Amino acid sequence: IFAATTITNEETMADIIFFGGEIVTMEDAMPTAEAVAVKGSKIIAVGSKEAVLELNLPTSTVLVDLDGKALLPGFIASHTHPFLTTQLRYFTDISGFTHSSSDEVFATMAKAVSNVRNSEDWLVFYGYDQCMIPDLPELSSSYLDQKVSAQNPVLVISMDIDNAWFNTKAMDEMGIDKNHVPNLGPGRLFLADDDGNLTGRLRDPPMYFLLSNIHPQPTTEEKQILFRKLYKEYSSRGFTTVVDLGSNDKDTISLGLEVACEDNTPIRLCRYSVSSLAIPSESPCKPCLEEGKAWVSGVKFWADGEPHSGTMAVMEPYMDTDVTRQFFKLKDNRGHLNYDSKDLLKKMEPFHCSGWQISTHTQGDRAISQVLEIYEKLLSKWPRQDHRYRLEHVGLVTAEQLDTCGRLGVTPSFLVDELYYYGKVLKDKIIGKERAEKLCPLATAQDKQICYSIHEDCPLFPLTLEPFRSIKTAVTRKVKPEDGGEVLGSDQTVSILESLKACTINAAWQISCEQSLGSLKVGKLADFVILSENPLKVSSEELESIEVLGTYVNGHATC
Repeated sequence: IFAATTITNEETMADIIFFGGEIVTMEDAMPTAEAVAVKGSKIIAVGSKEAVLELNLPTSTVLVDLDGKALLPGFIASHTHPFLTTQLRYFTDISGFTHSSSDEVFATMAKAVSNVRNSEDWLVFYGYDQCMIPDLPELSSSYLDQKVSAQNPVLVISMDIDNAWFNTKAMDEMGIDKNHVPNLGPGRLFLADDDGNLTGRLRDPPMYFLLSNIHPQPTTEEKQILFRKLYKEYSSRGFTTVVDLGSNDKDTISLGLEVACEDNTPIRLCRYSVSSLAIPSESPCKPCLEEGKAWVSGVKFWADGEPHSGTMAVMEPYMDTDVTRQFFKLKDNRGHLNYDSKDLLKKMEPFHCSGWQISTHTQGDRAISQVLEIYEKLLSKWPRQDHRYRLEHVGLVTAEQLDTCGRLGVTPSFLVDELYYYGKVLKDKIIGKERAEKLCPLATAQDKQICYSIHEDCPLFPLTLEPFRSIKTAVTRKVKPEDGGEVLGSDQTVSILESLKACTINAAWQISCEQSLGSLKVGKLADFVILSENPLKVSSEELESIEVLGTYVNGHATC
């Protein structure tokens, strides 16, 4: 099997050799190997144990016996938000991932109120989720005054960050009333009642606006500690490269990048700049991954919102149910597009012409249609090779739209966690069974030979990072056990191997780093994850029981 090993011709010996376990390369030409050798930051040999051990220099080479464990390329978190996650971890968690009823949520809020030091301190709660906890009430300024606190400013942020609610004192401190409403951009509206009085609800709130008003603010040292802790958490879950898909807080970005570049930071950090902060003429350069751990890969736009808040832009209307009537409060029951097509084309054009990779949040089929049309106009007028334009989340992408992706060279990143956590409520209350079963059609993308990734989208999903949960969902398409474990769209399941590729080599290709990351191949960087078991040799139900035993970046142990 290993007659044709891949060994460098350099007259050099290995610094470290891994052997004695299940080595999965993610390379079709050599899917498995018996040993891997590393010199400095790079892989110098992959193949049979006998051949690779010829690079062993007894006086200096470190031999790592895997003892039957599995060695894979490090996972790539292809769409996540470490800057935003760090900001939100400073607040009180009231999410449906940690609470199961309205009583539990308000008990957590009451405890936070009891611990507040003075009346000037803001009480900030994150994760309000009326889809996962259906008995949660609709919030308003007056409701928060009565049920939480009238003495302190109160801010409640929804799980998907598509809505925020302020009590009266918070609105007063910000100087906001029906006669003084800030213009925060397209789709970002303070809602009003029939008399024109503001209800305290802000739709699609920009994070910089929320954070700029609250106090006390965490200190720089506290933020640094949170970043270091988060980066270590990514590493402990098997991630060696983390891809941030947009933050609009300059100070937090700057601090997060500073910590990411520290010598002992255990991950690489790839970043997509939000369009409002990016300068088209400053096109990102191809990163030198051996010299730096952080770089900018592209620019990010948002075309629509989220399905569980009714802001995903869909062709066919949402269902008429208690959830959509009570919680969504939409003027258009097909969600909304954040931009007019001409405006979005005008905003993307300078980035396209300057050579940026463009990434766009597109949940609904209507948003996907809009963005693909714009991508095609850009590429027709100013052709570009190997642009690797991205679509993010792509929940309701159709087969025809995937054909267009294939023709244009557009690559999707699927949020399969949507199925696991929200599949039941989406099916029963929001988009119906037929559309729910078509969410995240990985098998169709696979059949059309489209390169795709899968992701977790932290913090909009649990603030813990579990790659094997997403991998399992891609393989089984089961909703969470608490919702019955139903399979949604059995025809869209993919294999464990393809799911692993979506977290490794495919994700590396999406950020134009496939020559350095994503698989175990001579010349690539030595970014590894060691697992308790080979994922290819367990059942789909056992995937989540696999433990991460260690990670390596540039050939150095990081976890």
